[in-house]
Amino acid sequence: MTSPIYARPLEMLQTLVRMDTTNPPGNEILCIQYLDSLLQAAGLATTILAKDPNRPNLIARLPGTGEAPRAPVYVDGVKVATLEGPSLVRDFQRIVEDYVARM
Repeated sequence: MTSPIYARPLEMLQTLVRMDTTNPPGNEILCIQYLDSLLQAAGLATTILAKDPNRPNLIARLPGTGEAPRAPVYVDGVKVATLEGPSLVRDFQRIVEDYVARM
């Protein structure tokens, strides 16, 4: 039996690094198929979409819990807020604008 993916990060990283996805031509299909198999084995729903069959995009969906989302926000490595509720997007935008204004 194969161990769960969280128990073998080095093996997964080695597999990914060994894949030749040099651009051009890209040829990311093998990488996408590998990641797709890992995500599906972990129980995530995945979709592969491609305009060019050798350069696909992988979409993975993590089911929600039904609870309101919470988002910790870090600025320069320091936690500055935990956003939640209907104002989450507006509050995040304010944090980004404040940060950019200080630059």
